[in-house]
Order: sequence, then structure tokens, then C-alpha cells
Amino acid sequence: MPPPTPRRSPRSIERFTHSLTIAPHDTHETAVLLAICFTSGWSADRIALRMQDIYDSELLSAERIWDFYQLWLGKRGTARENFNEDERELMKVLMDGPGVRLAVWGRSMSATIRPHSVAFQSKWSPKINDGVALCPGFTPLCRELSKDYLSNKDPTLTYHLPTPSEEPVFALFSLTMSTIMETNLARWAAKMLDVLPKDIRPIREREHVDLIMDHLKQFQKDYEQCFGKIEDTRGGALGEIRDNTVYIRSTGYGAKVLLGLLMADRLHVVDRYRRLQRETICFRYVDYQSLAEDSKNCVICQEQLGAISPEMIQEMPIELTICCGQIIGAACLKRWLEEQRPRGNCPICRHQFSQIFLEKFFEGDQEPMDMDEDDDESLSELVNHEVIDLVSPSPSPQQHIELGGEAQAQMASQGQLETQAAGHEVDGDGDEFMMEG
Repeated sequence: MPPPTPRRSPRSIERFTHSLTIAPHDTHETAVLLAICFTSGWSADRIALRMQDIYDSELLSAERIWDFYQLWLGKRGTARENFNEDERELMKVLMDGPGVRLAVWGRSMSATIRPHSVAFQSKWSPKINDGVALCPGFTPLCRELSKDYLSNKDPTLTYHLPTPSEEPVFALFSLTMSTIMETNLARWAAKMLDVLPKDIRPIREREHVDLIMDHLKQFQKDYEQCFGKIEDTRGGALGEIRDNTVYIRSTGYGAKVLLGLLMADRLHVVDRYRRLQRETICFRYVDYQSLAEDSKNCVICQEQLGAISPEMIQEMPIELTICCGQIIGAACLKRWLEEQRPRGNCPICRHQFSQIFLEKFFEGDQEPMDMDEDDDESLSELVNHEVIDLVSPSPSPQQHIELGGEAQAQMASQGQLETQAAGHEVDGDGDEFMMEG
């Protein structure tokens, strides 16, 4: 005989909820919410979003859900979370109805810290939202004031802390959340300063974008340890072009975006300072007699540096301080740049020389070179957009709903790969669960 079906009559569900409901949900929906709170290990924000998606209802606040769960546990008296077998089976049945299937149960919400919500823009981009705050106080003006402040400070003493302009933003969050943000900002700042080239060569953008992403992953781990698992942010269909836009639905996710931008702003200050140093120096002449044996020939023409040509031109070695720091013959570089008109790139690293460099390098010539200005994105824009794209691959809620069969299959496949890489699994219905082990 098949095992008996767990009791799920209205009376048994009402006993399970102790006749409590959380508006706008009825008794059955409230029971589903309580079951998810106990079994999923999700944050209150994530549970609120899932309940809204399931029942197409108004969004509950994370605080209401957390407080309601504590109230319910109090009604259970000494039993609290000591559920018997029938109650556990009932919770499985309750969640199975709306498709919440968890292969392994996570931590109860009672093991998390009470959340504190902060309002974020639901849709935000650093490129299109000129003047729009990501969250209260974090405006473009706030970011520029912070950069100006940091430009005049010792990085080792200031980069790990919020600036005076950023302090009101940090004050919006709970003490636990602001501590998590400051801790990870400090970890990143120490590592960022450690990996910077010891000279003033340009920083390696890819390395620093990856470094930011690594520390945002650590932030998420710290957040989830305190508040429960953040909502799923898997990307759209494979190959979809991202638009540098974030769709923010929770405080935890918004804080992750905010922290990434704080790091990007500090990296921009470092890059700007080093660029100004390079442009001040541009290049310097080097005593060819001090060069190592394998560096005494020009990398362009292979002639010996310091030697005098038949045309009575001495190939004086210079160090390209403004870009790659390589040693090259000055006369050879001038010929190269004259052939490159109207654009002038370094023949070694292809760096686009600034007008400041060209004027200084050709100083004294009758016809100083005039090159086209480089229209490439600044590092600030590059890193901002990289952070936005990488930290927030989720499509808008409406896009998620409208995606059809094949696109949804691609989304699930990509989401599984991303989640497995983070040490989690996804079941066949797209619900994430924590692995035992």
C-alpha cells in the first residue's frame, strides 16, 4: 500500500499557523511562507520576492517577514522549531504546491539577524541616470566629492573607510550590514594597493576588475552568513548583450552594487593620480652606459643606443615613463610618430600618447606634432560598467516573465553553471539549495 498522504486539511493548516496570518495572505499562503522561512535558508528579502512572484501580491518587507516568523515561533511555545514528522511532511506538501522544492533544507530564519531595508532605485545605470541616486545620498555629486577627498589623502590611511560624503550612506544600513561593507572595503583596499605596480606604469584594468569581483563575492558570503541567501541573479539568455543596467529588488543586492561602485571610485582616484604623475614626467633620458647588455639596442631599429649614425644623429635612450616604462631610442621614436600622423601610439605597448607628452617630446622642434585625441572610455567608466555588468547579470523582472521556452532553458543552464561554481546546486525547477558536505 502507498504511504498515507500527509494531512493538509484547512484545520491542520490552521493549527500549523496557530491561526496567524500575514496580510495580504490567507492562512494557506501564510503556512507556505512559514515553511519557506524554516526550510530554505533564504534571506527575508528573497522570501518576500518569491512570495510576490508566486501569488502576484504586494511585496512584504523583509522586516515584517522576519518579525512574523519570530511571533509564530513564540506561539509554538517550548516546541518552537522541534517539528514532528507530520509537520515536516506538511511543510514539504505546502511548498510543493507553488513549486518550491529543496533537495536539502537550509538554515532556519531564526538563525539569521533581523534585516533592515534600505531603498534603492529599482533600475539604475551609471551611464543613463545622470543625477539619479542609487540609494539616498549616493548621487553623482557624492561620488565626485569622495574622489576629490581621496585625491588629497594617503591611500593607506583612507581608502578602507567611508569618506565624509559616503558616511551618511553607510548610516542608512544596520550596524551589522555597514560593518560587513566596511570590512570588505578594507580587505579590497589592502589587496588593491598591494598588487599595484611599484612604479607608475598604468594599472592592469582586467586584474583590478577581477579583484573587485572577488571581494564582492566575499561580501555576499558574509551577508548570507548573517541574513540568509541573497536572491538569484542569474543572467538572461546566453549571448544576450548587457546594457550596464542593474535591476535591484533587495537591500542585500543593492548593497553589493553600492560596494562595487565604492571600490571602482577609489580605483579611479589611484589611476588618475598615477596618470598625472606619468604625464608630469612623460619620459626621461637614460645613460646608455648604465643599461644592461641585453638592453643596449633600440627595440625598434635594433641599432646600438648611444651610438652616432652616419647622419651624425646620436640615438639617445629614453624611458617611456608615461606608459610601459620601456627603453627606446629618442630619434627612432620621433620617426615612428611622424609616420603615425595624425595618431601617435607607443610602438611597444600601443598606448595612445597624450598631447602633453607630444608637446614635451617634440619641444624645440619647429613643427611640434599634433595628434588626434583619444576618445576611448576612461578607466572610471570602464570599471563602473564592468562592475555593473558582472555584479548584476539579472534581467528585469518583466524580461524574466516574458522569456519563452528556449531562452528559459538557456537561462537555467547558465544559472546552474554559475551557481555550481559558487558551491551550490540548482534543482530541476530552478530552486537553489545548499549542498551537504
